[in-house]
Amino acid sequence: MESLNYDKMSKYYDETRIFNQNCFNKAIDYIVKRFPPNIYKKLFEPGIGTGRISIPLALRGYNIYGIDISTEMLKILQKRLDQIKNINFVYKKADATKIPYNTNEFNLAIIVYLFYFIKEWKKAVNEIIRVVDGPIILMHTGYGEEVPFLNERYKQLSEKFGFSIKNIGVKSTKEVVTYLENLGYQTEWIKDKWKWKSHIQLNEAIDYLEKRAYSFSTFPPEDIHVKVIRNLRNEIKAKYGKIEESIEVTNQVYFGIVQKKPS
Repeated sequence: MESLNYDKMSKYYDETRIFNQNCFNKAIDYIVKRFPPNIYKKLFEPGIGTGRISIPLALRGYNIYGIDISTEMLKILQKRLDQIKNINFVYKKADATKIPYNTNEFNLAIIVYLFYFIKEWKKAVNEIIRVVDGPIILMHTGYGEEVPFLNERYKQLSEKFGFSIKNIGVKSTKEVVTYLENLGYQTEWIKDKWKWKSHIQLNEAIDYLEKRAYSFSTFPPEDIHVKVIRNLRNEIKAKYGKIEESIEVTNQVYFGIVQKKPS
């Protein structure tokens, strides 16, 4: 698999990637103040998806340009755009390893988790820095409705039953940052400003896993997937006494700002 296509996950994408709106708005405010849209007019988002990040930025005055390989995600994006007036928003169905835009066309880029899902992620990085003549924001928006220990247990059980879930692209954003720094870029991390606590019911989190709403859960064959979900439910019930137990998860919006080192 060269790149992960989110067509099958599009139905559940937004409801499983929710974030604290107040924290997110403050993070967007920071970006707007730091990189005002009257100066950084053209903002590029590869992996634009349903527009959950880029539409709020368009409403703040940026001219948005985006690409995505998922037809279904772009259909959701278009439905949203049909309800909004007076924003500058252009998108194309395209692969991040072959970006259909000119060199230095954009002033700013924002990227959310993209490189985890592209096998040739270095090629995608090279394409992005080709078309963006300005800062690149590597944003993390939190866990949404995911429970980290459940995700990890899903992977462990899948391997136990005979299917090892492999990473498509990078294992962490650090790999991307290191690659960019070797190309002459520097990174400034903006962390610990916008935090919140989520209370997620374990049965709901497992339900989303069962629906294959997350990237890693799309890989195992059906027979193994069924075994994993059944075992997860049994383990949670044995540990907590009931499957409806609520878990507190600490979340935050944060990002790294990548820019060329001064000459």
